[in-house]
Amino acid sequence: MRWRYIIRVRSAIASCDVFRLPSASSLRRWVQHIRIELGINEHVISLLRLKAESLSGRDRSCVLMMDEMFLKTCLRYCKLRDTVVGFDDDGEIKSPKSSSSVLIFMLRGLFANWKHCVGFVLTSHALQADNVKTYLLDTLFAVERVGLSVRAVVSDQGSTFCKMFDSLGITSEKPWLELNNNVICVFPDPPRIC
Repeated sequence: MRWRYIIRVRSAIASCDVFRLPSASSLRRWVQHIRIELGINEHVISLLRLKAESLSGRDRSCVLMMDEMFLKTCLRYCKLRDTVVGFDDDGEIKSPKSSSSVLIFMLRGLFANWKHCVGFVLTSHALQADNVKTYLLDTLFAVERVGLSVRAVVSDQGSTFCKMFDSLGITSEKPWLELNNNVICVFPDPPRIC
């Protein structure tokens, strides 16, 4: 009896104009105008500035999540930008090596339900702690400039992140970072805590 009800609901949704989606070509055409930049994405930062103006003080609190992931190496021609993508690139310096990993920074609201990827870097090797520290601090300053308040940083416990946190003076006794008179707590990624 239940399967008959499901079939009727599916057929009603399929015939309803409310749930009609645009075609794949329309979606591709809309998405091609969005500029995805390497490094800190200034387009996203400017959109976050507009969002921050409409949020209350409490809803401006957020968490910065960062992770480094391995990628399948490949090069691809981007017709829209007339360039080849997939090289080791941080938004400023492009290397002739194919990228094999990516470092991503994402913001998530603590009290309001929102999240945005604010930047990423393609690399052909595991990043050094000093480079990650530079990207982290640049991201924190950019987010602070738009009026959002980063309350915590979350990352996995990879050796690069551990070395970076050591260089910032973060220990188990002092698990926070002070930046422009703001205290930012540092948490390991909960699923990876042993």
